[in-house]
Amino acid sequence: ANIITTDIMLRRQGKDFKKQVYNSRIEAIPTFKNNTKKTLVAVELTLSITDAFGEKIVDGKDKLDIKIAPGKSQKSKIFFYWEDNPFIPNEPYDKLSGPVDTGVAKAEMKVIKAVFSDGTVEEYEK
Repeated sequence: ANIITTDIMLRRQGKDFKKQVYNSRIEAIPTFKNNTKKTLVAVELTLSITDAFGEKIVDGKDKLDIKIAPGKSQKSKIFFYWEDNPFIPNEPYDKLSGPVDTGVAKAEMKVIKAVFSDGTVEEYEK
């Protein structure tokens, strides 16, 4: 694929009223590389996060607007997160917090479609 995910940072963000984070959350922040000669403006991707046993905690598909110049890498300003709802047990946050805190969670993001500033679209293997 011409657009690849080079890194996914998984981290816990505690409550921080200054940042308008009202509940603890787990964040997944991807970095993408644009290996084309065109400016990237958006991606569609699959996202999965597994625990130490390889069991999927998060498994889904999403879209992300991100502008990356030709040949450049960039960390996304927009990221995915799962918030703690203290009233609901066994949510993704609850299942992610242990594996993320101990460093055993594995995240994978595959770009399946890329949109460029000239309007062209590239599709990649799912």
